[in-house]
Amino acid sequence: PDARFHRTDVGIVRYSADGTAGAALEFGEQTAPAAPATNFVRIYAEDNGSGKTRLMARFATGAAQQIAIEP
Repeated sequence: PDARFHRTDVGIVRYSADGTAGAALEFGEQTAPAAPATNFVRIYAEDNGSGKTRLMARFATGAAQQIAIEP
């Protein structure tokens, strides 16, 4: 495969092109997902209402935090 997830240690997963080289994740915009279970977070992309994509994190409390926004 050209990209894969690889377990590198207990609780650690690497996403890479060949086990060593970098790789990227791509997210499509969506509406905010439901809150995850306690001690988890969901990362997603959404439209900010003005046509710009923002990267978000939703926590178990239901609170969402913007990580970054399209310039």
